[in-house]
Amino acid sequence: MKQAKQAGYALGYAAALWSLFSLAVWVITAADIGGLMGVYSAAAWMYRTAFLWLVLFAALVCCIIVRLFRGKCSNAEKPAALVLTLLYLPSVFGWAMITGLSAVF
Repeated sequence: MKQAKQAGYALGYAAALWSLFSLAVWVITAADIGGLMGVYSAAAWMYRTAFLWLVLFAALVCCIIVRLFRGKCSNAEKPAALVLTLLYLPSVFGWAMITGLSAVF
């Protein structure tokens, strides 16, 4: 069971970092900084379904916050879950902005 939790946290951190990467790429390309279209193509498929990514990261944040405040995390897991929550929050707000802007345009 402990290895499954560790794998879950590792996947969570990977997803958070990938999301932050794709948000940074979106900001760079929205600001029209030239020469980075190869980087954009690495995450371009995510921008077509921005609402799904918003729902996914919002659900992950809710699950982790509930897990933290209900006391289901052990003492060693609390810092990892807190850092993961802080990494997910910019993703939630970023995907909300992309979803809103894609709905407007």
